[in-house]
Formats: sequence, C-alpha cells, structure tokens
Amino acid sequence: MVVVGSDNAAPFESAIQQNGLSGHVRFFPPRPDVEFYYAAADVYVSPTLEDAFALPPAEAMACGLPIITSNCNGGAEIVTSGEDGFVLDDPSDFLALAQIIKRLMAEPELRRRIGDKAVQAARKLSWDDAAARIRESWEQARLLNSTSHLEK
Repeated sequence: MVVVGSDNAAPFESAIQQNGLSGHVRFFPPRPDVEFYYAAADVYVSPTLEDAFALPPAEAMACGLPIITSNCNGGAEIVTSGEDGFVLDDPSDFLALAQIIKRLMAEPELRRRIGDKAVQAARKLSWDDAAARIRESWEQARLLNSTSHLEK
C-alpha cells in the first residue's frame, strides 16, 4: 500500500507492525507530478470525511483507476457507485471499505472494467460543464430569492 500525503506516518507505525504489514505499507510525500502515483496505483482510495469537491478522485478516474470515495466528498456526484467507482455511504465504515478493496484486488477484470468506465465518466467533465452547472445553481438561487420576496 502506498500512502501519499504530508501527514506524519509515526502514529500508524505500531498498527502496521501489529497487523504484520511492515514492508507492505509505504508513505510518500506529495509531488507536483501526481500522475506519477496514479500510474503506479491499482485503486485510488479516499474515504474523505469532508470535502466540498475533491479533484484527486476525478484525476484518478481520468487516469483509469477505479476509485473509492465517500458521500462526504462533493465529487461523489460524478461517480455511479459500482459502475465507474465506489461511494461509501459511511466514510468511517472501514469494513465496507476493506471489502471493496479486497474485491477489487481479487478481481482484476472488475478493476479494469471499473477503470475503463471511470475514464469515460471523467471525459464528460469539462470547465464548460462546470461553468454551466454553477450558472444553473446561481439561476436557481436567484429564482428562489425572487420567489421569497414575492411571498413577503
């Protein structure tokens, strides 16, 4: 397992040793060329507890990786769980997370199929689409605001 981030690895070392995973878990710092890590990965896992819209899952999808995220990631709205990635209903449900990871590692064909569909889903993302969605949200908010003034 490769863990990428700027967090201190020391708090995890005892759990790694207790579970017989020494030598199987490696910690690396972030890099500006993040595709380096995506190219080495089989699965992207980020069961975030809170993130308005995390770009890394979308980047990982564009690189052909099956992703696992949570419904606390605003970016989960671009994932069709079970088709082009997986979305955990409860990001603290480590058993569900482990089950998905084990399944993906045991089934290379599933991993490939999900990764291929992830690329297709990521191709649909564009800045024009993002701008259109923001514009639509602002229009809905403006209409709601004007309607609330009429009710007063």
